[in-house]
Amino acid sequence: MSALAARPGFNNRDEADPIDVTWTINKSTARAEFEVTTAFTERFRERLAGGLTSRVIIDAEIESATGRKAVEVHRECRLRLDIWDERVFVQIDEGGATWRRAFLVIDDALRACGHVTTPPLSEPLSASPSPATPRPENRPDTARYRIYVTVMLNPVSPELLEKTREFAWNPTGSPPGRGRAMISAVAKLFRTDAMTGGEVFHFRSQAFLWPREEVQ
Repeated sequence: MSALAARPGFNNRDEADPIDVTWTINKSTARAEFEVTTAFTERFRERLAGGLTSRVIIDAEIESATGRKAVEVHRECRLRLDIWDERVFVQIDEGGATWRRAFLVIDDALRACGHVTTPPLSEPLSASPSPATPRPENRPDTARYRIYVTVMLNPVSPELLEKTREFAWNPTGSPPGRGRAMISAVAKLFRTDAMTGGEVFHFRSQAFLWPREEVQ
């Protein structure tokens, strides 16, 4: 499933917000850099500033105009402010590797999470220069790429949703020894936690055309 299909009812990629991307070309490969810190809402920041562990999932795809997925990125960030130590601890999991660091400023921690560099994209054969290379505006679609990004803030897990439904619809079905008041309090906690998360944002870059000098 495409990352842009993460939000129910979101099917039109053209509706995604624009995102600035910087491309770095190195011989026959290219890397893209982008930042999604604009997706970190005031509600998300307040939760983090309150000492609650916050989670971010960033899914990105570099896709050709023909629909071929050339590169995929999946990043998970966990951020927690230690109120006593006055530091923000960040853990980033991406591509099988884990990266940890502490920051004194919340914005620096958010930037560490939200600044992404993609794995290298290989140059398409159709972009190789030859006497038959078409003019840039007529370059084959296989040489054109876009980046699609989905950012999820504190996504609610299926397990949490199931517990929320269980307590909401069966508040009296508690195990022995647990009072009704306690179950109600737990249900309220689950509902509140569910409502503070689940924000989803979608981004879409301008088309990237592999740079080549035009053949005279």
